[in-house]
Order: sequence, then structure tokens, then C-alpha cells
Amino acid sequence: MSPRRTLSAALLSLSLLTLAACGDDEAKSGQGLDAVAIEAEPGKAPEVDFEKKLDPEKLETEVLVEGDGDTTKVGDMITAYIWIGNGFDKKEVLNTYEAGEPEQLELVDELLPGLKKGLIGQKVGSVVAIAAPAKDAFGEGGRPDMGIGDGDSVLFVTEIVSKLTEKEAAKAKAEQEKAAKEAEKAQKQAEKKAAATQKKVDQAKKKAPKEAKGKKVKPAAWAPKVTYKKGQVPVFDFSGKPEPTGKLQVTQLIQGNGPKVKSGQTLIVHYVGQVFGAKEPFDSSYSRNDAATFPIGVGQVVQGWDKSLVGQKVGSRVIVQIPPELGYGENGNEGAGIKGTDTIVFAVDILGAV
Repeated sequence: MSPRRTLSAALLSLSLLTLAACGDDEAKSGQGLDAVAIEAEPGKAPEVDFEKKLDPEKLETEVLVEGDGDTTKVGDMITAYIWIGNGFDKKEVLNTYEAGEPEQLELVDELLPGLKKGLIGQKVGSVVAIAAPAKDAFGEGGRPDMGIGDGDSVLFVTEIVSKLTEKEAAKAKAEQEKAAKEAEKAQKQAEKKAAATQKKVDQAKKKAPKEAKGKKVKPAAWAPKVTYKKGQVPVFDFSGKPEPTGKLQVTQLIQGNGPKVKSGQTLIVHYVGQVFGAKEPFDSSYSRNDAATFPIGVGQVVQGWDKSLVGQKVGSRVIVQIPPELGYGENGNEGAGIKGTDTIVFAVDILGAV
């Protein structure tokens, strides 16, 4: 049987340096647990209503459901559910109930103060709410990866499901150590494979031609004219062309004679991208004077590229007209000046595939 998931050490612990850096800060006055309404039932994620901004002066603890099991202590191995909410923006940032089974946790003295209050010295079966000021949550650095910013207070809700026996704890630790070693081994293998692939890509990129090479073919009637001049970014001309159909459209200008592109390969391409009807490109590898490389067919680029470039032959020059849902979606790409209703058009030279 595979070992249960465990919360990362980065989540559970906070360095002494960070605690020291925050500990001298003057606490901000504000609302503690009285700012939050919580409905708790063992085995179910809590229903939390942040009625006001959570901003406690110090750690506040409330036992929402009192268990009747043993009291936990440092050194115990337990199973527990943990729910975490951001007290500033009132959003859930972690909910281990979603996994369907509790986490296995070793209770160490280095736990975050907020988690420590909810997990150590509590009875098995209890559900505990903890309002923690920033210094007792994730420190002045916060946890941006979890949606917790610098200085944000945190609400922890912990549910202690069980305490493992010494034998069970020893077995769990052994499984965790084994899983950690396997994960480390897999990570090293993945890094080695990635490095080997990157080496191949770099070598292929050096040998790749500067532009598409193959047989010139007549493009589809819908395709905008694109003009190539040495040392310049290719230019689209949409005049006289029909409005986009709302479907993905693909046509060739040059048919390459290389192997077909396969899903999962890394492509080497030169490209220019422009919103249909716009006067200027929004992106171009030519302007950087460097061919681009990226995995294809695996969701690393917009869907329109994955759907249109897999199966094309190396050496081809392709025009791809992409509807919003296969491009940047209804949100568009504000940084590139692309609205959620824009059709985008690319001219792509497929120079290599590794």
C-alpha cells in the first residue's frame, strides 16, 4: 500500500530567523475569531464566513468540536485535516479535505505557531479554529505560492482524526522515507532526461536552417498575405480577406520534406503573431533574432498551436488562424493587447523537432 500524502516541511515549519525578524513588530489591533463564523463537523470541510477582516493581535484558539481521544504531544504521529484561509482577502488557500483522506503528520516542536495550537495539546477527534497574526502564520515573507501575502493574517481549522501507535508511526515514517527517496530518485532522473533533451535541442538549434525550406504551395483563400524580407519581421496584410469563421484554420505556404512533428517533441521555430486586422504584430521571434523552442502537443502553448502544428512536416511554413477559445480564451492577453474576442494569426517556420 502506498504511503499517505504528507504536508511539506515548508508548510509546517517557520525558520527561527523569520520568527525573530517578525517577533519585534508591534502587533496590529483588530478582529480575531469573533470576526469569523465557522460551522464545523468532523470529516467535513468547515464552512467559513469571514464576516469582517481577520486581524488578531495575538493567537486565538477555539475548540469547535471537542474530541474524546488522547491528548496529543510533541513527537506523536497523527492523521489530520487542515483548512487554511487568508484573513485579509477572505479566501481559502488550503483544504486537505479535498483529498478524501487525512494527512499523516509528525508533531514536531518546530511547527508554525498557528498549527501548533491546533494540533499539539488537543484531544483526538477535536476540531480547532486558530486565528493567527502574520508573525505566527507564515512570517513577514508570507507564502505567495499559497496566496498569502506579506503581513496577511491566517485562519487555521484543524481536525485531529487519529493518533498512530508506536508501531504504526514507525511504519509510517519508514514509508515516508521510502517515498522521499523514490521521489528524489525520480526527480534526478527527470532532471537528467530534461538536461539530455535540452542538449539535443541546443545542438539541433545550432544546425537548424534560418527559414523554412521545401516546396512552395498555394495557400488557402482565407489566408492573409505575409511578406518576408531579410532582417525584418514578416508583415501580414489582411486586406480583402474574409472575417474569421470562429474555427481553427491552417494552411501552408511552404511544404517541408522533413519528418512529421510528433506530440511531445520540442519544436524549433521562427514565428510572428498578429491579431486579425491589426496593423502590428503582438509577438515575434524575428524581433529577438533568435528561434524559439517549446514542447508541442502537451499543453505548453495555446491549444491552436498544439492542434495545428502536430503532424506538420519539418521545413514547413504554416499560417494558423486561431479563434479565441483555442488562443487566450475569454480573458485574452492584456499584456499583448489581445482581447477575449480576438482571433489571432501566426505564420510559423518549423525549423526542427527533437
